[in-house]
Amino acid sequence: MSEVDKRSDDRARRDLIEEIQKDGRTALDDVEHATREVELDGPEEVSQMATRLCFAAVMAHHRLGLLDDGMGPLREDYDEAYREYRRCERLFLASARDALEVG
Repeated sequence: MSEVDKRSDDRARRDLIEEIQKDGRTALDDVEHATREVELDGPEEVSQMATRLCFAAVMAHHRLGLLDDGMGPLREDYDEAYREYRRCERLFLASARDALEVG
């Protein structure tokens, strides 16, 4: 989104957001696939963290899809959802590392 913030032209902002939305869908598919495998085969704690991570990724992507020009309250909602996704990602990775060290 930092690149969006650098654009002053509304059309350029919208075009870049559309590109980010398309790339985001591909990334979300990857997260959903990977977390599904962990949910099915991972230790309980890691599986729960994978579920939370996937939910946070879906919510961030949903909020990204609502953006038009990257400004205003919808941007604030997206930024909050993205921060939550990143928080869940850090927790998931820490949990997975711990499980690997124990296992």
